[in-house]
Amino acid sequence: MLKKLNPVYFWDTNFTKLDEEKNADYIIRRVFELGDIDEIGYVHGWYGTERCREALLNAEYLREVAIIHGMVFLEIEDKALFKSTTKKQHHLV
Repeated sequence: MLKKLNPVYFWDTNFTKLDEEKNADYIIRRVFELGDIDEIGYVHGWYGTERCREALLNAEYLREVAIIHGMVFLEIEDKALFKSTTKKQHHLV
């Protein structure tokens, strides 16, 4: 599964040591933040709606683009359901 993803998205870790199951939440969040529509669709198809939904809704931090992608792909109508929207985010971009 990882072979179809851009390793650049995982710049802060050893991409070759990522485990598809152990690191599923991390992979889902990164692809929803940095991936293109095809990659997001691929990850969504691989992990399924519920797993992606859980990973995104429970994330302490998500970029706005990941929230938007999550709302579209996972049909989440209320942005306030994302845990990351209730915490102050500390980033410059």
